Amino acid sequence: MTSNSIAPGFMRFRYVANAHTHYKTYPINIPADAEPGEAPVCATKGGGTANPVFWIADTYAPAWQAWYKDTDTLVEVEFWKKTLPADDPLYLWTEPLSIDGTGSGGTQQIASQVVISMRTILGGILFDYMMETHNFNLAAKDLYPFTQAKANNIALALSDDTSPVIGRDGGPLIIGVALSTKINDALRNKYLQNA
Repeated sequence: MTSNSIAPGFMRFRYVANAHTHYKTYPINIPADAEPGEAPVCATKGGGTANPVFWIADTYAPAWQAWYKDTDTLVEVEFWKKTLPADDPLYLWTEPLSIDGTGSGGTQQIASQVVISMRTILGGILFDYMMETHNFNLAAKDLYPFTQAKANNIALALSDDTSPVIGRDGGPLIIGVALSTKINDALRNKYLQNA
């Protein structure tokens, strides 16, 4: 595996926040023999193997839910295999999720973006983007361990021993690094043009 690659595979979440559809992609260790038509069994940080859907339901989704209102939904996750960096991705499976956020109150800022960076065991960085979260604070800048429990929970979920998520360098995630926020200008312009 080469550096900065989503090989050997990835999972792509589709979610709806603030009435807009968003996607987020995580590289994962999908085995070369994974076949279309089934959810893959992947290597985990702890050295075992598991279907990532269990990690999503048990560990990731509860951490994700706190960032979003009950009108926002983690809709589904797709699994794709990309055995070599030069290969075209091969679609494997879509798992419906339909998991609603649990946050309440506050406002959602259009085109807002929260970024949590994570360090891999090989020294690389993974950036986790969360779009249009509730109770958005444009001035939020923080270092790990984060002031907000919900930010720590995302970092802990991504670096949990049951996590299949890896960095683009192929290394499992070991620790959070920083949190930052901004308004995504490209997204804001897109929404203004479509209004």
